[in-house]
Amino acid sequence: MRKRDLFIMMLLSLLTWQSTVKAQTRSLTVSDIYKSPCLTNTRSAEIKSVPTIILKKEGDSLRIELYRIVANCGTRYFKIAADMSEGKEGSPNSLSVSVKPFTPMEADCTCDFNVSYTLHGIEDNRFYLTCWWYDNLVELKDGEPLVLERIVEKVTIDGLKYYLIKTMQQAILESNKCEGELRIPAEVEYNGTVYPVTGLFRYAFCHSENMTKVFIPKTVKNLEYSSGETIHFNPFNKCANLESIEVDEENPYLCSVDGVLMNKEKTVIVKYPEGAKQSSYIMPQSVTQIQDCAFADNVYLKSLSISPNVYRIGIYAFYGYKNMTTLDIPESVHIINSGEYSSAFCESKFDSLIIRGIIDPEYMTAGLFYGLDTQTKIYVQPSEVEKFQKIYKGKVYPLLPSGEPTGIREHDKPSPATETFDLLGRSMKDKSHKGVYIQKGKKVVK
Repeated sequence: MRKRDLFIMMLLSLLTWQSTVKAQTRSLTVSDIYKSPCLTNTRSAEIKSVPTIILKKEGDSLRIELYRIVANCGTRYFKIAADMSEGKEGSPNSLSVSVKPFTPMEADCTCDFNVSYTLHGIEDNRFYLTCWWYDNLVELKDGEPLVLERIVEKVTIDGLKYYLIKTMQQAILESNKCEGELRIPAEVEYNGTVYPVTGLFRYAFCHSENMTKVFIPKTVKNLEYSSGETIHFNPFNKCANLESIEVDEENPYLCSVDGVLMNKEKTVIVKYPEGAKQSSYIMPQSVTQIQDCAFADNVYLKSLSISPNVYRIGIYAFYGYKNMTTLDIPESVHIINSGEYSSAFCESKFDSLIIRGIIDPEYMTAGLFYGLDTQTKIYVQPSEVEKFQKIYKGKVYPLLPSGEPTGIREHDKPSPATETFDLLGRSMKDKSHKGVYIQKGKKVVK
């Protein structure tokens, strides 16, 4: 066979393989989204009734009703996205549904909501479902509703506390105080039934000050650090001596890079250990999100290089920083989550906080810098100075077109966007001399 013919065959095989891969996952149409009013309207409301999912399939349409889903009272609406992935070697397909509350500004309460919607384009009656708290196989009959209730039993096995979710026969690690090195088991047995350990409760190891290392097995796929678009807790908060978080290499959902916990795709940093003693850290460029509390309370980190692809920073992401002189947030970031009494920078102080990007208007709230020491100088794009001055009680300065901070000397007042600077960033009071100046972020020749 000639080399040219062989090359053509290889190319055709590659194209066929690529089209096969693309066909493995398809997005589904979501319609008829409904959100009930807040059902409880109380601070730290507890779920008094059982969270429930009801499925009803008719033809290729699947109606999903979620009862008593907890979110912040400031939630405006829920974002629903769904896709169906083809099963391998004859196994059932997998339906994955993302249900995220959109909460630009948090209120000081939590609520139960009822949420319902319809998915179109589902031909299967038997598939793996991942939706809200449920993650297991379902079998449906057309026109007959399937009711899934989150039946939970609290148990202690070998000194660790778990929630046993009877509906799925899975175990979730509850709140535990641990010391030294901890190896989370892949499964536990209770009353003759084996439960794979598939998740960590949001408080799982909070305040385990003497835990030094943790190993996560391949079975764990859900960390309840997330309640959707905004995230309130992290299972490894307040673990002051935790130096490393390791993950089984066969875990399909999570991974560890140099002891830092990330999702498998390395696009999300979940937790940088609070006891990691490195003074500097360069974030992988694959990272696009920094979760809540991801870098909180580390007292050793003095230099951080944030990925230029990060677009979102979560609440308390940089809580408690006193030893880092400059935090430089790249231009790519346009979402910084905050609440009325919480922000990414609570209890922190920097010499300079540089925000190079344009923050989406709905996130420019009064809580954006809640708890940040007002001695911190903030540098932003010239067009954004006035916006930041409205929500920050400290000093706000414009960045030069070169991207360097202005303010060679200390100013008595925040620099307005209309102030004129020379090319060294010095404020010009006398503008009578001819030359090149910077005004409103642009070069001006006089």
